[in-house]
Parts: sequence; structure tokens; C-alpha cells
Amino acid sequence: MGVTKSEFLLAKLNTLFRRINPIHAVSLVYDYYRTYENYKDVLLNVIREKYPFQAKLRDGRVVEINNLAVARFYRLFNTKLHTTRLEDDVVEFIFDNKKVVF
Repeated sequence: MGVTKSEFLLAKLNTLFRRINPIHAVSLVYDYYRTYENYKDVLLNVIREKYPFQAKLRDGRVVEINNLAVARFYRLFNTKLHTTRLEDDVVEFIFDNKKVVF
């Protein structure tokens, strides 16, 4: 008694779906949409790992993306970070619904 092709395929698909969280993938695409005007080009370049490339932020600035870390920084900065108070001696912001004061 061996393993059938359908059992093998089912095991592979189960492993694949455990590794890829569909909710995370959708929220990631939505974050890129909220951050970049040319989000489709940015996502394709990140997936293909074609660096450096130009990206246009939603606020109108054009930035150069040199690696995945830079693309992730702009995504997190524009979607998760909300500055609430900026003074000479105090920086207060909200990151992921947590208030941080320096």
C-alpha cells in the first residue's frame, strides 16, 4: 500500500497553505496600495528582486528602493506609524495601536 497521487497532492497543498497565510498576503498588498502610487510595479520588482527601482509614494515623493528592507520601511512608516506630537524634547507616536513616547 503506497501513497496515491491525490494523497501526495493534498499533503503538498496542506503544507503550502500552512506556510502562506492568505489574510497576511491580502493585508500586505493593501499596505503597498496605501503606500505607493505605483504599487503594482513596486510589488512586481520586490517579488522579482529587481533592485534598484523608483517608487512614487502617495504623498508625491519619488524614492529609490535599493532592497526589500527599504520597501518594507516605507510601507511600515506610511501605514503603521502615526506621529501625534513632535517637540524639541518629546516625540510621541502611535505604532500598531500602541502609544510610544521618547
